[in-house]
Amino acid sequence: MVRASSDTRAIDHLDVERVTGDITDRNAIASAMAGCDSVFYCIVDTRAWLRDPAPLYRTNVEGLRTVMDMALDADIKRFVFTSTFGTIGINPSGVSTEQDKFNWWDKAPDYIRCRVQAEDLFMEYCRDKGLPGVACCVGNTYGGGDIAPTPHGKLVKDVAAGRMPLLLGRRWPLGWYSRCGQGPVTGGRKGTHRRALYCRRALGWIFRSFLPARRR
Repeated sequence: MVRASSDTRAIDHLDVERVTGDITDRNAIASAMAGCDSVFYCIVDTRAWLRDPAPLYRTNVEGLRTVMDMALDADIKRFVFTSTFGTIGINPSGVSTEQDKFNWWDKAPDYIRCRVQAEDLFMEYCRDKGLPGVACCVGNTYGGGDIAPTPHGKLVKDVAAGRMPLLLGRRWPLGWYSRCGQGPVTGGRKGTHRRALYCRRALGWIFRSFLPARRR
């Protein structure tokens, strides 16, 4: 499903049926789910800079709730939810894993807060309502295919073009754009219900919940 205003260049080569609408259009959602076994939920409002964060919560939390309700009604067999590494807690050791519960509410901006609320809501639906879900939590994605580009992708382009300096003071999870798209697909096939999967470093998606991490 795509919005009427969506830039579809990244998927124009795919032989798929498209439904035009958004997550406020229940008829479009129902049409998109009709005849499907799995839902890959990749919707997120990333405008972390908004002074009024209400749209972030409306899309990232309440929009997700609507789609999950409809997925339950449609008897979807697998719901793959794209979340973010920003939902991970800060470990005093300096190394965090998916076992670290989010613990930095006092420092988190509204964008991160709404993503944590969304993931908690997703886990609640899996636990209490039987949603057959898998959460895929991705790091920052870079590289070819970032057409829009993403906010962090634009930073890289600006640095490469000499429009801004770059100073890295810390490390964070990241993945190659073209490889990260494989994550939700693999999660849909092999993911354990309700377990969170994380993308970190430059290796693409690493499923720490059930697959051994590969290092180079």
